[in-house]
Amino acid sequence: MKILFVPFTPSLAHITRCLSVAGTMKAENNDCLFAVGVEGKDFIEKAGFTVSIVPEITSETFKNGRGWNWFTKKYFIDNLNAELKIIEEFNPDVIIYDFRFTSGLAARIKSKKSISIIHASALSLILNPKATASQIIAHEDLTLKKKFKEKIFQFIFPEVFIWFLRKPVKKIKPLLKQHHYTHINTVFDFLLGDLNLIADTIDFIPAGLKVPENCHIVGPLLWSGWDGDNDFPLPGAETKPIIYITMGSTIEAKSTILKLIGSIKDLPCNIIVSKGQTEFDPKELPENVFLYSRVPGNYVASISSLVIYHGGHETLMQVLSCGTPSLVIPVNPDQILVAKQIKKLGIGNYLKAANNLPMDKEPLKHFTMIEIKNEVVKVLENNQIKENCAKLKERLKKKAESKEYINFINSICQ
Repeated sequence: MKILFVPFTPSLAHITRCLSVAGTMKAENNDCLFAVGVEGKDFIEKAGFTVSIVPEITSETFKNGRGWNWFTKKYFIDNLNAELKIIEEFNPDVIIYDFRFTSGLAARIKSKKSISIIHASALSLILNPKATASQIIAHEDLTLKKKFKEKIFQFIFPEVFIWFLRKPVKKIKPLLKQHHYTHINTVFDFLLGDLNLIADTIDFIPAGLKVPENCHIVGPLLWSGWDGDNDFPLPGAETKPIIYITMGSTIEAKSTILKLIGSIKDLPCNIIVSKGQTEFDPKELPENVFLYSRVPGNYVASISSLVIYHGGHETLMQVLSCGTPSLVIPVNPDQILVAKQIKKLGIGNYLKAANNLPMDKEPLKHFTMIEIKNEVVKVLENNQIKENCAKLKERLKKKAESKEYINFINSICQ
């Protein structure tokens, strides 16, 4: 079987989920090709796969382009045409994509089967966007002084949120109509394929959400990393309990990471920070802080006592699969949903100020360092959280080992 993988390049999680599936399918003697932006080329080639280039936006553009400003008619047409050309040349049996907005349409135009990889929060935004938007700013997070203001905000926010999701689609409605792709109302509707692999646990599917028959919950799709990742050098870090901090690859998080470090530097622990492309002056940091541009998340989460992160899906699945407690600092709307569910499941907690809106670039601005330190200590010392994490780890291990997605992929190509 020939499989074309098309992940959204600016966010590493979308790449690694595809790499997880591609690694399994390659081992089953399938021919796998990746179509990615220039930024993802070296990463994927290092993982052992052939790459074709599409005109994807850069991670910097994605990081700074809040409100879907980067989603232009030109962006859509350029990427659609690039995919159509690759499909024509490679002639795949199936196209597997992750957070790509043109791949489903490209597959339809070329009469190919499409499989989308998504997570539970994205599925909620597809199937029930208004209710999901309401949940993002639910009452527990909102303490405006006047009830009237509170009610107005709770009414207005979902409408504005849906408007932002619909705005990019309006630019390309004639093109979509031309190809009879008329079911698209918001950008998230692009993410549904002929078959959909929900790379999540049932615990994060919202109660009452009716999952369509072509959507299958397959558990974490964790990439094993490059050879040697488990030999990752941590000079001195293993001498004390480890707290691992990562705020992902798609937000500017320097101030947040510095505030976290300042809050917990005096705890009897070592702090590993995955800083991405953010620059720090090591001379200004305490001796128990270890900075890395990239760390093997699976491995570092497995040796940590606590992971502090933004609620991004890749890190979430790594943390849950390792049975490690979480402290989430959500930034994006879907991360707020994740954070609330983590607290509900009793596997960690989250820090989000009552009057912080989604997409806030300074998510900790309303917290003092003492408050942050106290919250970290609470999670670290909570034995019930540790027990709950251990139980969920065992369930996820069985789900991941089954690799039932292989059967779903094979079935759609028969």
